[in-house]
Amino acid sequence: AVPVDSYDSYWVSSQDKNVHRVDSEGEFLVVASVRWQGEEGGGPTKGLDLMNLDPSGQLFLNDDTYFLGMDWPQYALSSGLLHVASGDMYWLIDLADFPPSAATHETGHTTNKPLVATANTVIHGPSNSLFEVYDVRFPFFVSPDPDWSGPAYHDIATGQVSNGFMLKEKTVWSGMVFSYYAYLYDVSNPLAALEIATYSASGGPDDFEDASLCDADSERVIMAMVSNYGSGCQLYDRSTGETLSTNLPYGGSAVFDDSRIYQLTSDMDVVPGLSILDASEPGAVSELGFLSGNFSYTPFVIEQNIVVVFDYDLNIYDLSDPAAPVELSSLAGLGGTIMAQQDDRLYLNTTFGDFVAIDISNLNAISTVWESSSMGVRSVDLNGDLAVMAINDNFDNFLQIFDLVCNPTGPVALSPPFPSEEGVYGALWDGDVVYDNRMQVYDVSQPSAPNYLGRGVGSTRGMHRDEQWIVTGAGCFPAQCVVSGVPDDDGATPTPSARFNLQVAPNPFNPQTLVSFEMPMAGEARLILYDIGGRQVRTLMQGHFPAGRQSVTWNGCDDQGRAQASGVYFARLEVGLQGESTKLVLLR
Repeated sequence: AVPVDSYDSYWVSSQDKNVHRVDSEGEFLVVASVRWQGEEGGGPTKGLDLMNLDPSGQLFLNDDTYFLGMDWPQYALSSGLLHVASGDMYWLIDLADFPPSAATHETGHTTNKPLVATANTVIHGPSNSLFEVYDVRFPFFVSPDPDWSGPAYHDIATGQVSNGFMLKEKTVWSGMVFSYYAYLYDVSNPLAALEIATYSASGGPDDFEDASLCDADSERVIMAMVSNYGSGCQLYDRSTGETLSTNLPYGGSAVFDDSRIYQLTSDMDVVPGLSILDASEPGAVSELGFLSGNFSYTPFVIEQNIVVVFDYDLNIYDLSDPAAPVELSSLAGLGGTIMAQQDDRLYLNTTFGDFVAIDISNLNAISTVWESSSMGVRSVDLNGDLAVMAINDNFDNFLQIFDLVCNPTGPVALSPPFPSEEGVYGALWDGDVVYDNRMQVYDVSQPSAPNYLGRGVGSTRGMHRDEQWIVTGAGCFPAQCVVSGVPDDDGATPTPSARFNLQVAPNPFNPQTLVSFEMPMAGEARLILYDIGGRQVRTLMQGHFPAGRQSVTWNGCDDQGRAQASGVYFARLEVGLQGESTKLVLLR
């Protein structure tokens, strides 16, 4: 054999062996060795080099991927990722980005033990007595450039995100004087955030300022300011950042409804009520009508011109004619915040902490479906009939998944409370993954048994799902949800909810039902059935399947042929590293 390149001549060391270890991954070599830095550079230095073999057979060195450490760095290779424990930190290097340079990501996890990696998992030891296992199908990388917590973004690690906008605030005290700052960004393109507006104010110990995002449409954004000097909403042009010529006329919160804005009055306004504003011209807001009443909480738009407002009751008004509002119906004693709308249901968190489902199929005769007392719901994000809810229960903060539809008397808990940190009051359900506002990440492909994957950095009041990113007040992160790699005809990647089109019909069923799914291409798949407690009931299908529609009948029995009881079950489809779940209801 004739060598095509010589590695030995590159390295010089008078005492240590030049090359300590060599590993390969596809066309790449990872070389643990000793490099001679010269007397001024400290002499022999241990580290790693990542090299690739080009078509001519030559090895090329990339200095950017050289790791320095006090000890031999521990490392492992798996599925195109290089895992490195260096300087007590755990790093990930994506080999797909080499050349010209590997993408290096500091995970934020500490380690001082060897790494072991397989296709899906990595194991490392954070201490002498512990080890941790991570699912690397969801590598939680640090925020890409720009660094939203850096000086260019005013060095604020948290923020409020809503409708493609981010608001950051900070208060600085100097003696008895405070300075308040609010910065508003358009983050519809997360990697090119546009500063829309800056607000600042100063005052004494008894003064305060607070800003919040109200709403946005395709052209404008509403930001509310509250202080002990008064309240009001400012309208900004989202493309230029220009302050539009007219402030909203009242002091309360406001929402868009097509070419209208609905704004509540505040305690500083003379007449209490809801103002109906014409916002068809971006810089010229005018009042179309006024609905008198002692309203509180932000109004909620059900559909165009149909709005929910609260006094001491929940009231639905038709505002098609703004000069003559028509009350369609009301529910006595219900006041609070609308958490979510799903088809003909509203979910309401009341003033007293109760969680209520309201039937709005007939707007002239709305009714309460069920009322669950003292749940302490802080936020709700829906996924079909299921919901992940952030709950504050007797000062305990946690997330939990519920079925909101199958039980006519109230929500049914499908999961135990998620392990969480203090201050969890928001969640985002995206495909098979749930994020909380502390940027903790969970695999919920099996809703009855959430699996903790890891966490990012920072805390946020709200999250925005972009096509590729989860945008938070701490920065933007790659979406962790696994989607099909098969593009549509236009080249777009299909959305997670439609990747395999897993269906059950009839549902509910007795005595049997048909479970079907779509294979985008030939490959391995398995379809497993679980009960509501997360126990495996039956393997419905497993093996290699051709592309196209696949189906199987379930007769309500387990793998041993025993009939199962009435209740909720979950079918879990796994195709390679991707998955999809759906609910089945068996009625005996």
